[in-house]
Amino acid sequence: MRHFVADIVLNKAISPSWMLLGFLWPAELEHPLPGQFFTFRLPDQPTAQGGLLRRPLAFAGFDGQNAFSLYQIRGPQTKALSTCTDKLDVLGPLGNAFPLPSQGESAYLVGGGIGCGPILYLFSYLLKLFDQGNKTELKSHNGRTPVCVLGFRTFKDIPNFQMLEKILMEPDQLFLATDDGSFGSKGNAVTVLSGLMKNEAENPLSSHLYACGPVPMLKAAQALSVKTGTPLHVSAEQWMACGIGACQGCVLPLKQGGYVRVCADGPIFAAETIDWEKV
Repeated sequence: MRHFVADIVLNKAISPSWMLLGFLWPAELEHPLPGQFFTFRLPDQPTAQGGLLRRPLAFAGFDGQNAFSLYQIRGPQTKALSTCTDKLDVLGPLGNAFPLPSQGESAYLVGGGIGCGPILYLFSYLLKLFDQGNKTELKSHNGRTPVCVLGFRTFKDIPNFQMLEKILMEPDQLFLATDDGSFGSKGNAVTVLSGLMKNEAENPLSSHLYACGPVPMLKAAQALSVKTGTPLHVSAEQWMACGIGACQGCVLPLKQGGYVRVCADGPIFAAETIDWEKV
């Protein structure tokens, strides 16, 4: 983890709902990994304009020099960010990363809402490892590359994937779902993923689930994990104030009792450890 001021290299709208941010990553700093995040503030932004607390954003990609993030304009800080083209005050990388699938495991990824960024990064990361020949680590029992499903409410919420060449290869196993059926498969992303995994119940140890999105999606992914006997790791979305574990404001309840801090203990967790009935 390091505090630094980065040059913004990219900050553009890729749909009515999405912005793609890119900033220069310090060469001597460890590379961000899928699942990790950073917090930002805009240099010299007045407190009255939302500059008091840092805001967290997940990494959506890394090209060796620049880090990328997908974000939506949801408040004064992200609105101010959307017009920024100069510098960004960054603290990162923060949090833990998604564990890679074990040898012989197929990877199934599902994302929704702002959870699409971390999932896209993991998907691209796994594809690159697969294509680079690390097949002893990533090749599945049936030779399939990782499979990813992204869910959106409607067509207008889908980012322009042709503008994501910096963070996404051209995958054959990327599927889209919309709640209203205006594009891709109709229905939620977990239901679509369940259909793609229909044979996995017979091979419960041959696949690994990954999910990031709103709580209802994570609960549905957990139900799918239990049904198929498939391990699941989730990236939890919680409101963060400090981003470093000091304020205790982003906790999740554990099945064994007690709580975990999403920012400091996560944001990646084995889904079976979370008490989803209390979330």
